[in-house]
Order: sequence, then C-alpha cells, then structure tokens
Amino acid sequence: MARGTYWGPALSESQYAVFENRAAAESYCRQKVEAMPALGCRIYNYQGQVVESFSDSIVYDRHRGRPAAKRNLWIGLACLVAGIDGVALDAWLGWRLVFGMLLGVRFLRAGTAKTIDEIAGLREARSQS
Repeated sequence: MARGTYWGPALSESQYAVFENRAAAESYCRQKVEAMPALGCRIYNYQGQVVESFSDSIVYDRHRGRPAAKRNLWIGLACLVAGIDGVALDAWLGWRLVFGMLLGVRFLRAGTAKTIDEIAGLREARSQS
C-alpha cells in the first residue's frame, strides 16, 4: 500500500501541493507566477524547509515592508474605530440595532488582528533596517 508523501500541515482552500523534481517545480512556479502575478509559490525540501520562493517583485513590494505595514495599520485602526462606533451606537439605541452589534464585533475582531499584525510588521521592518 502506497504511503502518502505529503508531510506538511493541512492545506487551505487557496493552497496546493505539487510533487515534482526540483527543476520541474521551479519551472512550474515561474510559469504560474508569470501568468498570475498575485500568486506566490514556495518549494520545500523533504524536511519541510523552504528551498526557494517565487513571487512577482512589484506585488510583493506593495504588500510587504514599512509602507504597506503603515497603510495596513491605519486600516486596522479604522476598523477598530468603526467597531467601537457600531457597538456604541447599538448600546445607545438600547440594543435595538442588531446589525450595529454584529458589524461592530466583526470590525473589532478584524481591526484588532490587523493592528497587532501590522505593529509586528513595523517592528520587524524597523529591526531589518
């Protein structure tokens, strides 16, 4: 009976595993990234270590580094404010607007996560410069 060779964690809906030799995997990654610049590819070795990463440099630079972290921090803070406002409005109206609470909690969760991630990203960018 053949045993599975995939050693990694469960893949999300947007992830795929391709088993090929290294030269074929590199060629495949280059073709895919060229065809879809928003796509990124990574090649792992048998021990689960990243051997090589492929991404479009323009797309990568737009979403990584200090300018992107600052922009995303402002988005996170805006979500926090929108969440607080939604919950406060619902509370002020005696909890009659269910969507105020529902949207407010979602904005609070998203804003908190984004703000924390981007503060960490800014710290990392600062330590690398």
